[in-house]
Amino acid sequence: MVGVVNTTPRLILREFSLQDAEGFYWLNVDSHVLRYTGDESFDSIEAAARFIEDYDEYKRHGFGRWSVIERATGRYLGFCGLRKDTLSGEVDLGFRLMRSVWRQGFAAEAAQAALQVGIKDYKISTFYGNVMRENEASIQLLKKLKFELLGAEQQAPSEWFKFVLHQSI
Repeated sequence: MVGVVNTTPRLILREFSLQDAEGFYWLNVDSHVLRYTGDESFDSIEAAARFIEDYDEYKRHGFGRWSVIERATGRYLGFCGLRKDTLSGEVDLGFRLMRSVWRQGFAAEAAQAALQVGIKDYKISTFYGNVMRENEASIQLLKKLKFELLGAEQQAPSEWFKFVLHQSI
C-alpha cells in the first residue's frame, strides 16, 4: 500500500489518498464527530476529495495527519497524525474516528503509532494536544498517553485545554 507510515496489529496509518474521499466525507458530516473540533462538514464527497488533493503537509513538513485503515477489512476508520504549526513550530497530535468505532481502543492505538513515527522518523521530542474542555474522551486518551495539562485558553465559543508530552529521542 502506497504511503504507509506505520502499522499496528489492527491498523494501517498511511498518507491521505483520493480513495479516502468518501470515508472522509462521511466522517466529517457526523455532527457527533465534529462536535468538539471547531470544524465544519464538507458539502460533498468532491469537496472532501479537493481537501485531500490540496493537503500539502507531507510536502511542507514530511508528516501530517494520516488515514487510519483497519487491517483486517481495509475499512477507512478516520485519521490520526501530527500537524506542525508554521508559526510556533509546535507539533500537535490529532485524531478523528468514525463514531461506529469509538470506545474500541483504535484512537489510542493510532495515536501511539503516530507518536512513534514522530519520535523515530522526525526526531520530535515534544508533542501538544489541544482539546475542547467538554471532550472528556479525548482528554482521557491524552492522559492515558502521558500528556500533561499545560493550561486552558478561551477560543470563542469554547474553552480549549492544551496538553504537552515530552519524549526522549
